[in-house]
Amino acid sequence: MTSPNILGVLARVFVDDLDSALPVYRALADDAEPQRFIFRDVRLVRVGAFLLLSGDTAITRRTPDRIQGRVSSVYLALQGAATLLGMLIGSVAGQRLGVVTTMNLAALLIAASAVAAFLIQQSDVEGEPWHA
Repeated sequence: MTSPNILGVLARVFVDDLDSALPVYRALADDAEPQRFIFRDVRLVRVGAFLLLSGDTAITRRTPDRIQGRVSSVYLALQGAATLLGMLIGSVAGQRLGVVTTMNLAALLIAASAVAAFLIQQSDVEGEPWHA
């Protein structure tokens, strides 16, 4: 199998089930052929400009069994809080700064978080993100 072009990906999407999500993203990508591959024990699928991955699977596979419940509960709590906080901040910023400025700021924050995640991953000495 050829190596997928990750630089062509415009949207990274976490899905619950890769196989059931494929028809939707194939339709959005003009019926592009999916490219399946594995990176660090996580199944990924590239469909056009979309990179689909199972976020829950990535966390579960990298977490020791004895702390799975705690890590999952913290992950879901933070995910819910981030969604609510994003809606609140986004609506206020959209009203005060305008929609275009708010969207540009959101894109800047996403890019900054991607750089931070890359730097954190590079500084991980043991190669495992969870040291419990």
